[in-house]
Amino acid sequence: MHYCKQKPALIKAQRRAITQTIDAESRRIFQEITANFGTETIPMVGYGSLMNPESAKKTICDENAIESMERVHVLGYERIFNANLKMGGSTRRRDQDGDQDWAVLNMQKSSGRVSMNAVRIHLNLKDFNRVRRREGFYDLIPVVTTKYSADGVEGQPQSSISYSWIVTDPTRLGAELIQPIPMYYRLISESLQSDEVNTKWGPEFFEEYLNTTTLANGTSIRTIHEKIMADTEKDALEKHL
Repeated sequence: MHYCKQKPALIKAQRRAITQTIDAESRRIFQEITANFGTETIPMVGYGSLMNPESAKKTICDENAIESMERVHVLGYERIFNANLKMGGSTRRRDQDGDQDWAVLNMQKSSGRVSMNAVRIHLNLKDFNRVRRREGFYDLIPVVTTKYSADGVEGQPQSSISYSWIVTDPTRLGAELIQPIPMYYRLISESLQSDEVNTKWGPEFFEEYLNTTTLANGTSIRTIHEKIMADTEKDALEKHL
């Protein structure tokens, strides 16, 4: 009985120790990057659910960072559903999902596309810690971003270095047959078709997302978009009831 009482406390202590270690690493990384930039924030790329300000608010607390979020193009990369969550599991999986339905979004160097659309958010230390905990499956990689021509300010450089979360470890990447987790796929699509995104950047922002995103086998997500949205509609409606 004594052991059973202590076990939950031990688990909490272990989790707290892991969190403290991660936060210490995040603080070191943040200080190194901001020292190089000469700034107090890190320019971070969001290319999935973070492109929706409402979704970003669930992790990022700095209202100024959300308000100043800007759309960008990431040069030399494409968005791809090939990050494999099978080893770690996912709360968005359903019982009826197939054996190959384990993919979430990732970025990989482009073999033909010039760029992909995304957003850039300037994170302070606290929010960088929160985002790093959320994206712990990914590696932090520097990328080149450029502003949309309509958003540029005369006299300011159009291209600059930002940071993005990218899975580079081959053991965490799925084979060509891997498919998106259906409810995760729907979450991203609904986020980018929200009234807030449409008001801020127009419906063409979602269309560009569809045009610059592929499956693990290299085919456009347009080939499966309508099917996934139809197959998940019932579960989505039940979730909102």
